[in-house]
Amino acid sequence: MNPAMESVYTIKEKIDRDNTIAYIFKFNDMNIGWVRLTYLESDICKISGLSVIPEYQNRGIAQEVLKILEEKHNKILKWVLDIIYEEKGNCHLYEKLGYIKVGEIKKVNENMSIINYEKYIN
Repeated sequence: MNPAMESVYTIKEKIDRDNTIAYIFKFNDMNIGWVRLTYLESDICKISGLSVIPEYQNRGIAQEVLKILEEKHNKILKWVLDIIYEEKGNCHLYEKLGYIKVGEIKKVNENMSIINYEKYIN
């Protein structure tokens, strides 16, 4: 299922998990997006559920958020994520920030595949 289609209950359950941090980002005091981070190990973090509301997309917000998160969580040496392969804009965003595709594309159904990305911090 596309994460944008998850229920509020499911999202809350994921945010409440151990080793998980969630951030809401604002613009002019309005909530315009959120992201969830899960520590897989002390120096490995998974990015999940990065989302910007449609009217604020394509303004560089997600890119800035990712840069801020990498700075804030500067003990992380490896960032990982999996995203919908067919969402080319999201793939472009992560690749522009130095994330590399790893592994095989996993077909979920005829309309959706998942691809994994990693980024190592020196």
